Amino acid sequence: MDQEVNNFIADTIKSCDWNDIKKFEYQQFEDTYRKWLEHSSKCIIDLYEFKHTTFIFGSLAGIDAFIQRHHNKTIRASKDDFVVTEVLCKNNRINFKPLENGPIGKYDAVIMSYPFSGNGTEMPEYIDMLQQCERLDVPVLLDCAYFGIGYDITYPMHYKCITDLVFSTSKHFATTHLRLGIRFTKDQIDDALSFGQLSADIYNKQGAYLVTQINQQFKHDWFIDKWRPISEQVARELDLVNTNCITLKTAKRPMPEFRRGSYTRVCVSEELTAKN
Repeated sequence: MDQEVNNFIADTIKSCDWNDIKKFEYQQFEDTYRKWLEHSSKCIIDLYEFKHTTFIFGSLAGIDAFIQRHHNKTIRASKDDFVVTEVLCKNNRINFKPLENGPIGKYDAVIMSYPFSGNGTEMPEYIDMLQQCERLDVPVLLDCAYFGIGYDITYPMHYKCITDLVFSTSKHFATTHLRLGIRFTKDQIDDALSFGQLSADIYNKQGAYLVTQINQQFKHDWFIDKWRPISEQVARELDLVNTNCITLKTAKRPMPEFRRGSYTRVCVSEELTAKN
């Protein structure tokens, strides 16, 4: 974890004033987060079509809500992506089928991470899959949890089939235990995540306040400019291959202990922290 960010978070939590949190306005959270994403020069994303947002407890909450919203469809995700999608489907008795197990059908709903969690870059044939979804009017959620650690990425926002985007601060600001994130949607979604905020301004104001303070202090470009050279140095030292994510590498040689599905995927977060 970045020590400068860590110290800032600790100081912000200590100095939080209850009255400031009560008076905090949701629009400030949305505007600051939207600006943080769109003003990045490392990852290019256009959120113009995504007019609606909701505070979420990390990207997982948004994924779960998408699955519940499309419970009558077959949920599709890569077998090399986060296993949580399959777990959620199984526990809720919702049909699940890996993307690798056949073409997308009109009664499917698709979840894919971008950058792809399987290899830190792109899921093979992801454009072809988006084009299938576009033709069949299949809803797609893009899990953008890796946006913060990503670079040299352009998000394919011109596809109308993409209905949901979910982001988290966990990977780049190491706020995993605080569960901080945001969901962007094209349509207003009235569900368990948004109901309180839409009806009575009830949401995790402390979490939203904290995210706003962090995003105002530390821009995405700052994070990538600081950590990319260090990340590439770690890759050279460990004889690993760089990806489009600061903390993820792939291997040139067999490393069975790091095998994850179709990829040998190495997380170097501890090595980066040691150089902090």
